[in-house]
Amino acid sequence: MKRYKLIPLFIIVFCLGLVGCGNKNKTGNRNSQTEQSMVDSIAAQNEATAETTTEMTTETITEEVTSETTSEIIIYEEITTEFQINEEEFTGEPDPTVDIDMTVMPANMVFSQVSHIMRDPDSYLGKTMKIQGPYYALYYDVTGNYYHYVIITDAQACCESGFEFIWDEGAHTYPDEYPKDDQEIVISGELKCYEEEDYIYYYLDVDGYTVVE
Repeated sequence: MKRYKLIPLFIIVFCLGLVGCGNKNKTGNRNSQTEQSMVDSIAAQNEATAETTTEMTTETITEEVTSETTSEIIIYEEITTEFQINEEEFTGEPDPTVDIDMTVMPANMVFSQVSHIMRDPDSYLGKTMKIQGPYYALYYDVTGNYYHYVIITDAQACCESGFEFIWDEGAHTYPDEYPKDDQEIVISGELKCYEEEDYIYYYLDVDGYTVVE
């Protein structure tokens, strides 16, 4: 059974810094300050707990580190394998005009597909995709720009991930020409990437959207 590392909604920006696009090796995150504050808080709590608990033996620490390292290796190997699509589970005929039509996939397959794209985006650069989900706009005060996403949810609606898209190279006015937040839309376009603040971001280059009634 494959395991995937997922990007939660509060880290909604679809971005992984990889050498294959822009020759950068940094991970972009427009909510990095919030995330870092959470990390610092957790680290402080862990440090305080460690000071008041019984000291662990060297053998126990070694065993835990070895186990954790092995787990990470397994996750990495499984994520980097080619994503397998079972067309028998499709809910309809895929759109022949795109390479990957996620609108006919069941929810868990869509979520797994998007997670795989996030983990290995360079393998998908240049491919055309079609996706459906609620629209969401994110304002990033550092750049003073709005960024636009389709939200992908698994079948249990317990995990979410954002897929960024850019409409006509950002030529349209927000919010006048965009959907309302949480409005269900369908978009299709080519996966591309751009550099901003020395980070690489991946997105769908689309020429419009369709509201799902």
